[in-house]
Formats: sequence, C-alpha cells, structure tokens
Amino acid sequence: MLLARKPIDQVHNTRDSAVAQYEGERKRDRADTGGKTALGKSHLRRGDLDRARQHLETAVVRLTQGYTRPSSAETLYLLGLTLKAQGQYDKAVDFLYRSTWDYAWYSAAYLELAQISSMNGNWATALPQIAESLSPTTRNSRAIRPKAAMHTKL
Repeated sequence: MLLARKPIDQVHNTRDSAVAQYEGERKRDRADTGGKTALGKSHLRRGDLDRARQHLETAVVRLTQGYTRPSSAETLYLLGLTLKAQGQYDKAVDFLYRSTWDYAWYSAAYLELAQISSMNGNWATALPQIAESLSPTTRNSRAIRPKAAMHTKL
C-alpha cells in the first residue's frame, strides 16, 4: 500500500480524492500506520486539525507500541505540527523533540521548536534551537532569517 500511496501524495488530481483512497486503505487494514499518517497529513494540509490529530495520535500509539521510538519520526513531527497549530505548545514541544532523533526530521523539528520558543519570548532557548536546526545544513534560508532576528532580541 505504501508504494500505491506515493503517487497520490505527489500528484494532485481533481477527480480522485486522496482522502477517499486513504480511508479505503484504513478500512482494509486497521493496523496500517502509514495510512493513518497519510490521512493525518492530508487533513493537516487542509486545515482540519481535529481529524489530523485523531489519525496521527492513533498512528503514534500503534508505532510506539513496544518501542520507545518508531523507525521514522514523520508521524511524531506531523503530530507536533498539528498540536502547534492548535496552540497546544507544551504537547507540541514534546512530540517535536521526540522527532529530532531522526535525521530526516532533525532540522525541521528544531526550526519549529525555535519558533515556539520565540513565540513565548524565550529567546535564550530559541537561539540554540535555531542553531541546531542549521547544524545539518547552513543553507536553510527559513532558519537563517529568524536566527538573525533572535540575535537582535538578545
């Protein structure tokens, strides 16, 4: 199902609903965390935060069942984004930190953490977080500008 899911994510088709495809997968295999993650991601893109959170939380519970960390932190990162968008910053911080162990989500998660810290006015915490976000690659323009702004605050 994972390979069939990729073209749906990559190509926008006005006739075929990706959500309908994901719902069909979910009905066929209730334990499929990839489908739940894809559904959560799709709802997050559309701004349906409650449904996104519901699917992502279900996937996280299943992925971490018997394990501390799943093999991919995408679901943890997406749940952190969803909670951040809902204004639940403390919970978002927890999931974003949990997603930083995965190199693929390290930079993006630290950027989100720095944004939360700066929104709370905690510049002393935000600056090291933005530096961590830049540590894998110094060419991340989304992180360089906020870092410069944070330097002016300290």
